[in-house]
Amino acid sequence: QAVLDRIDKSRVVSGIGERPAIVHLRDFGLTGLTTGSGCIAPRRCRDLHRACLAHSWIEAEAIRSRFMPLEDLRDAWGPARVLHHATELAGIATTGPVLPYVSPLNRQQLDQLRPVSRTLRDFDGLVHDAHEAGLRVLWRNLVPESQVTTAYTLDIAVQEVIFIVGPMVAVGAVALAGPSAGL
Repeated sequence: QAVLDRIDKSRVVSGIGERPAIVHLRDFGLTGLTTGSGCIAPRRCRDLHRACLAHSWIEAEAIRSRFMPLEDLRDAWGPARVLHHATELAGIATTGPVLPYVSPLNRQQLDQLRPVSRTLRDFDGLVHDAHEAGLRVLWRNLVPESQVTTAYTLDIAVQEVIFIVGPMVAVGAVALAGPSAGL
């Protein structure tokens, strides 16, 4: 709180996702939030943010509660790898192998994650086929077999940079121009 008393709160976002978002926006006066699970339910994440900005805390909590099953699994097994598998299990995109040095979820974890990710996707209304990330499966047809692993690694690295740089750009836009610039 001491730091927030010294700076313009409109330039600070809650950086831990949906779990603390309501407390951060309501009690600390922050105006934005970051998301991981919003990749599965972007419309509902936007609705959560709008409800918080409107001080509709009961509505915000009702929306936030729908994210908690996926957030619980992300906390238990690792945020990035759960989101990676959840994106594919929800039918949003074919995500391919996880990054080198990151272990994939085991079969039991995937079986537990599948209904959670699909329920959140359905709550959002996102029921569509994989597109952009689904192109990853074409690498086998485009490069020699000896280079497929390299192609996957490059593809995944580029996607991870996008996942890192994208939120940083949004936070920078919010810091420079205010909360509406991050949308």
